[in-house]
Amino acid sequence: MPRIGLSCVVLLIAAALTASQTVIKKNCRTSVPGYECGEKCMAFFVGCYHSDGQMAALPKNNVLNLRGTIDWQKWADAGNAGDLIKTCAQVAAQRNMKYFGVEFYGECYFGNTLNKTPPKVTTVDGCDKYCGFDVGGANAMVVYEVLTPP
Repeated sequence: MPRIGLSCVVLLIAAALTASQTVIKKNCRTSVPGYECGEKCMAFFVGCYHSDGQMAALPKNNVLNLRGTIDWQKWADAGNAGDLIKTCAQVAAQRNMKYFGVEFYGECYFGNTLNKTPPKVTTVDGCDKYCGFDVGGANAMVVYEVLTPP
């Protein structure tokens, strides 16, 4: 009888771990820690938006491509693309842009107004697929607001 009880406990723990992993994997992040981008510069998460062709949260004509600088192992170890996000934030601050977004993992887009027409990525869409490492993947843009206090 005790052996059956132990088996049930093991199964319950395995089920709980599987369920918790599924929840973590499917949850869309509603906040991301701010990224420092200089002595008086912080970048704060706004959201992850679908991006399709020219329909994007930020203009597609103002781009800086940093895809060639991606260090996938560093991102995997850190759980985010902090180095790239900081670089995009610094460029946004230098250009006096209020927002920047990262799409396709290493393309930084900039603007002073945010187009809220594209829908935000939801748990149904699969946040990890679109918004992993705190940057947008293919067809998604993670947007940040840059704050530079006087």
